[in-house]
Amino acid sequence: MRIVIANGPGLLDNGKEVILYPSRWDSAVPGRAAFQFYPYELGILSTLLKRELPDAQTVMLDGNLRRWAAGRYIMEIRKHAPDVLICECSALTYPTMTRVMREAGAARNILCGPMGAYDAAHAQADGWTDIIVGEYEAKVLALLKGEPEPVGYIDLDWLPWPEDEDVPRIAYQEINHYSPGIVQLYPSRGCPLSCSFCVVPTYYGGHGKSHASHRCRDVENVCDEIEYLAGKYPQFNGCYFNEEAHNANAAWLMTFSEALIRRGKHQRRGGQDNRKDDAPG
Repeated sequence: MRIVIANGPGLLDNGKEVILYPSRWDSAVPGRAAFQFYPYELGILSTLLKRELPDAQTVMLDGNLRRWAAGRYIMEIRKHAPDVLICECSALTYPTMTRVMREAGAARNILCGPMGAYDAAHAQADGWTDIIVGEYEAKVLALLKGEPEPVGYIDLDWLPWPEDEDVPRIAYQEINHYSPGIVQLYPSRGCPLSCSFCVVPTYYGGHGKSHASHRCRDVENVCDEIEYLAGKYPQFNGCYFNEEAHNANAAWLMTFSEALIRRGKHQRRGGQDNRKDDAPG
């Protein structure tokens, strides 16, 4: 089985460039997009499928990072002759990526992200063979293994770290990065709130039903990931937490901060301490 995981396009069919906000809603901008977010859930899905389906050939492509329009994207996907194509779409990217899907030639086309949750019947009528609602890594894996769809929120510590080979994470420079060499990190997921203007309640189960969606990873696992990134990239200069609400759990954040200090990861390269003073603790 050949699997292609494809992030959204760099250019829409109307010519506008796109800033993709993973598993949220996206933006179209005139001229050149200023930055790209790392597609964290697709990236985790990629490493998960590589771990759990070792006999499959899984590759991740990011047309948004490469600034590909639909025609180029179709050509690049066809090079891999996929049996399965997996995409994440919002309403903004849906028309362009649906055209890409139709012409890429995969027999099975899996749609994840907000658009499938919003209108699954529409998506199926357009040719998407499988629609995944909500956070999707474990659900896609079960689908490809022919197993029942899992229920409940995913165990973040069961997931592998995101894809960092097919698409290097340090290539994504977000507008809020205070210096070059920052890598986007995902130590938590979900949100304890249910704001009416936000996609979080819809994505994690609906207004009034999504409060338990906020989960935090094991602090030691997060520290291990930071150490891996620092060792892999000579230009590494820190991490940017790009998830919904990593500071919603104050006790976890304190434990995580203490673990960083214990490991010496509160210091910049060259040994400069990031704290305001050198007081114990």
